Amino acid sequence: MERSRVDFDELLRTCIHCGLCLNDCPTYRLTGDEAHSPRGRIMVLRQILDPLPDNTWEPDRATIDMCLGCRGCETACPSGVPYGRLLEEGRALLPDPEDRLARLVRLFTRYVIPRRRLLAVLAILGPWVSRLSIATGSLARLLSALPRRRASWPRIRGPREGNVAVLAGCAQPVFSPAVLPATIAIIRAAGESPFVPSDQGCCGALAAHAGDLDQARALGRALIRRLESAESIVIPSAGCSAHLGRLGELFANDPEWGPRADALASRCEDFVVWVHRNRERIRWRPDLRRVVFQRPCHLRHAQGTDGAAEQVLSGISGVELLETPRADLCCGSAGAWSLEYPELARRRRDEKMADLLAPGPEIILTGNPGCELFLDGGPEGVPVRHLAEYLAELLPGS
Repeated sequence: MERSRVDFDELLRTCIHCGLCLNDCPTYRLTGDEAHSPRGRIMVLRQILDPLPDNTWEPDRATIDMCLGCRGCETACPSGVPYGRLLEEGRALLPDPEDRLARLVRLFTRYVIPRRRLLAVLAILGPWVSRLSIATGSLARLLSALPRRRASWPRIRGPREGNVAVLAGCAQPVFSPAVLPATIAIIRAAGESPFVPSDQGCCGALAAHAGDLDQARALGRALIRRLESAESIVIPSAGCSAHLGRLGELFANDPEWGPRADALASRCEDFVVWVHRNRERIRWRPDLRRVVFQRPCHLRHAQGTDGAAEQVLSGISGVELLETPRADLCCGSAGAWSLEYPELARRRRDEKMADLLAPGPEIILTGNPGCELFLDGGPEGVPVRHLAEYLAELLPGS
């Protein structure tokens, strides 16, 4: 159900246009263009969400689409502008894009990513199609931007009963199948009974980020039905956990689904947050490697959680935890953004990798599948892995 224009007007007016967010915006840093800064986009969002009477000015869709949605501006903002919420609502009111690649990415986001098996087929066949030059134009660009990591057939396995549900995700079982069993092993090591609910689907995060709110609500309702009986839910994906943590916003003013979404959100917890909260209950074997943790934007900026993973790693004997410059800046994956803007995304990734490699780590860790897969496609030599996989290997007896 739609929110009132008055609500949008109040939210938009929280921006005082101070510019303190500019240096925390990846696209502004890449382009130097004020239109591609948070306060520039706020002006466009004002016309989309709360247009002035008799104003015939047409909002520039590219200005809004080029935003990564990393929400780094929210962390920097002294006024508490809910930029992520405004961005999703604004995108929902824009017409379909005219750019062929953008349209193709939206079809991919809507019909392929939520279907793990279809995603696996495309990911397996994509390199062959690209190598044989069967695809051209926008399709070739999309295929070339898919993760380089070899795809696996998704098998969502695990106990079907317990007290802690684990969300499997969409892309993670295809490209990082070890994350789910690693998460299960760590939860079990803390003395809990993890389980994997059957037939769990996509959470709808990418659909919401793209402004496809009807699709996001449909996926949200399906997931609520599947998970609402769980006592607690652990999510090894910062993007998914950030979305589910505010699932109630999608169903504002909906008397049936609003309360159910809020109840589910209250029981959802990101894996990084969960393992930090339970770190005293788990024993780790020593590790002598130099490690760096890449902070996912949807963990730091969207959920306001920073330093949790670092505290867990600091508690492991022998680990040398390294600091990196500009650790708060997005890696450039940003859900489907790296598919729609592959050239800009690669520039951001190269800058991010330079920062991550600067202190000389032996392994790069993260808590979000999008970040893991995108960074793993950059300069070779230092492995990029999910925090759950790394920690599971340090469990006694592993």
